[in-house]
Amino acid sequence: MIVNKLKVLVVEDSPIEMLIITTALDSAKIDYVAVSNSADAMEAAITHKPGIALLDMNMPGIDGRELCELLQTNPLTSHIKVVFLTASESVDDILYGVNVHAAAYCIKGISAHELLNHIISIDFATGLRAEVNQFQQFNKHLVNKYEKICSIH
Repeated sequence: MIVNKLKVLVVEDSPIEMLIITTALDSAKIDYVAVSNSADAMEAAITHKPGIALLDMNMPGIDGRELCELLQTNPLTSHIKVVFLTASESVDDILYGVNVHAAAYCIKGISAHELLNHIISIDFATGLRAEVNQFQQFNKHLVNKYEKICSIH
């Protein structure tokens, strides 16, 4: 499976988890930027403009929750779809993911295949929404043009 324009930001403080994630992304030929802390994540998000961010929810310093909020409130990064990848199965954490409109909430230990399916599905849905928006704009333009023509005659 090959995904063209997609770029993923991986934010993971565990070297072993980082290796597992990046190996999976490499195997699917998905472009990514990997950082081990939230401070570097914001800079990478602005510089590399990923479409999806895989965030470890529990990191030292700025955790995944705070990083998610920073990404969503910054006009340069608000387009990024957030996927929480965490060891936490806490109902409060899962509800947090729902409340901030995370694209997915994955528990560490998820298979590489399933994680890639989430990423590819999110990318596909994002592209589909963009195409629908373009189609709606085109239709609106045609309707306006038709109304002008009809009002002249």
